[in-house]
Amino acid sequence: IGQLDSIEETDGFVYGSIDSCSATGSVTGNENVGGLVGGNKGRISNSFALCDVTETSGTCVGGLVGYNGVANARIESCYTSGTVTGIDTVGGLVGYNDNGGGGILRSFALGTVEGSGEGIGGLVGRNKGPDTKIENCFTAARVKGRESVGGLAGINENAPAGLVNCFANGPVTGTGSAIGGLIGETTGTATHLENSYITAPVSGEARVGGLVGRNDAGATIRNCFASGAVEGTSQSIGGLLGSSRASNITIAYASGPVTGSGPNVGGLIGENETTTVTNCYATGAVTGRENTGGLIGKNRASWIARCYAAGQVTGTRPSVGGLIGESADSTVTACYWDVEASSQTASAGGTGAVGKTTLEMKQQNTFQPEAGTGADDWDFYSVWEIEEEEIYPRFREYNQMGLPNRPVHLTLRVEGPGTVQPMLPDGLYGYGTVLSLHAKPAPGYRLVRWAEPLPTGTLPPNPLTLELTQDTSLTARFELAHPAMWVVR
Repeated sequence: IGQLDSIEETDGFVYGSIDSCSATGSVTGNENVGGLVGGNKGRISNSFALCDVTETSGTCVGGLVGYNGVANARIESCYTSGTVTGIDTVGGLVGYNDNGGGGILRSFALGTVEGSGEGIGGLVGRNKGPDTKIENCFTAARVKGRESVGGLAGINENAPAGLVNCFANGPVTGTGSAIGGLIGETTGTATHLENSYITAPVSGEARVGGLVGRNDAGATIRNCFASGAVEGTSQSIGGLLGSSRASNITIAYASGPVTGSGPNVGGLIGENETTTVTNCYATGAVTGRENTGGLIGKNRASWIARCYAAGQVTGTRPSVGGLIGESADSTVTACYWDVEASSQTASAGGTGAVGKTTLEMKQQNTFQPEAGTGADDWDFYSVWEIEEEEIYPRFREYNQMGLPNRPVHLTLRVEGPGTVQPMLPDGLYGYGTVLSLHAKPAPGYRLVRWAEPLPTGTLPPNPLTLELTQDTSLTARFELAHPAMWVVR
């Protein structure tokens, strides 16, 4: 069921528009392989693929589309569920999103994504181009790869339009470098990442971060957080960013434990260079070798202001600090760490890094030594809030700060002979996700209700359009049809 509008297939790509279409089964190919379309240079909306998609050689494989390109290519309100397997540029929804000016909007991917090479992402393998934008998307896929592996995007390159209002909650595993819970690697011109987060564990070798593994694009990261455990077997491991260069990070936090077997391990950033970090914090336990800090492991030529760390910090070699492990050619101002929680009485960063007791860290006047009038005083009016002597400072309510709404839980059930397509698994889905669920009764049966019974004489909607704005438990119930409705064969 669906609509194909002015479809033209040229040079292996589809032009025109595809609406309300679906695919099931399995697909295998060599390059530009997709569950619904191999190559797209048009618009795809309200469609899904429940397929296992396999690329045996070449690049660009996606659960829905292998290659999505040119300025007007657009994917909106689509989703996938299945296993996507390839070598390079592998994505749960799209393998390669190449300057798709229409962007990828309100879409998600479930299942498993695996690649033996680089550019492996739960939603997109590689996202590239000045007009590419990914907005209001999420993934719950399990993602595995070698290099540049991310829960949402493996590589985000030359994409200043950025990622906005996105999240990932599937585990991410990499065997090499640039492994991130949301993005494996940002590179090229300035990248914009806002109102996005990750809640799942991340593990890899080097440059491993809860949100981004290797941030090297002059990026702006705002209103983001990571809450999963982060583990790396080599260097530059961070709760939010494994490594960061020439970027601006503000209003962000990491709360999961961070473990690194090598140097440069931090609760927020493992290795930080020429980056401005303001209004950020980290609360997870940090374990590393040398250059290990509650907030930043190794810090170079950067400006750090109004940040704090409150996790246990353990290092096996020198240059271990409650806030920063090692710092040079940088300015640190109005930053604090908990000397009791961290078990660290010293920190790099000079006089701008101040150790306080746990009780002092839960008092507003600690962060406003001049009663809110000083240049270094923290803003407890529009940025921070605190429950006096009860909690550490935290950002004000998510909606006030512009942070994304938390995901909602969906439970889908069937009673009686029939099916629902797609039969989505129980789990977390993005707030505001719009689903189209089609009930298919067995012969001689009918759909009598979705969840609660409808008034007498009212037919249940089929398909059902459902917007997820709260935790939802939905049941499709099928019963024997009225004798007059039976099909006699």
